[in-house]
Order: sequence, then structure tokens, then C-alpha cells
Amino acid sequence: MAGFSDDPFYNPALKEPFAHNPTLQQWYKSLPYYNEQDVEKLKIIRDVIQKGGDS
Repeated sequence: MAGFSDDPFYNPALKEPFAHNPTLQQWYKSLPYYNEQDVEKLKIIRDVIQKGGDS
């Protein structure tokens, strides 16, 4: 559980991540099966989105 207490979106009451959104939950659970290149692409996309929000 290290690090979770700092995450403002962490909800220990939820037994499953994204329980309110089955499509997102299925995608999230598939992430460990992605290869390294695909995960790096997702990180780049996330970084672009986060940077765009700072403008």
C-alpha cells in the first residue's frame, strides 16, 4: 500500500479499480499484459495531456 495514501483518487473502500466504469476497469486490468513500448506510448500520451492542462 506504499504510496497510495498520497494519491487523491485512491479509495480504499473500492474493492475493484474503476468499479463505476466497467470498460475502463477492463482496460486498466489489461495494462500488465501490454509490452514495454505500448506502456511508454501511453506514458507519453498522459504526459502530453497533463502538460496541456497546465496552459
